[in-house]
Amino acid sequence: MNRWLEAIFSVVPTAALGWAAQWAAVFEKTYFLPYNEPEKVVSTGVAAGSVLAVIVGILCRNLRAQTVGFASLSMLAITILLWVGCFAVRIRLQYPATRGLTETLGSTWQIGACLFIITVLMAILFAIMFGLTSTFDEKPEGQAGS
Repeated sequence: MNRWLEAIFSVVPTAALGWAAQWAAVFEKTYFLPYNEPEKVVSTGVAAGSVLAVIVGILCRNLRAQTVGFASLSMLAITILLWVGCFAVRIRLQYPATRGLTETLGSTWQIGACLFIITVLMAILFAIMFGLTSTFDEKPEGQAGS
């Protein structure tokens, strides 16, 4: 029974939410986020990113450093693509367009910005995991249990 309680308390979202919210706050008042509802975009990204961080952290805890490093670089590449995409949508919205196109681009911008927040959090999580796993992988065989 104690193992179950330890497992439950190890995934309580307080630490994950605090970590994710602090990283997402970096982007809160930037030109990058949609100007009509940036708080909702950040909150949605933080909520989804926190849940994913806990799940991915648990499921990927035994991966090799090389695999985690590849995942971190992949998340970084996706993050950069989303960042560029969101800026492109913002720039396009500065020019006249039909109402339908403006609404479509606005929704696309909100979804892209939310996905950006999520991928930033995942890239950071995988980078942290890579740092930890590569440290453990580099230990000499005699010190593996220490």
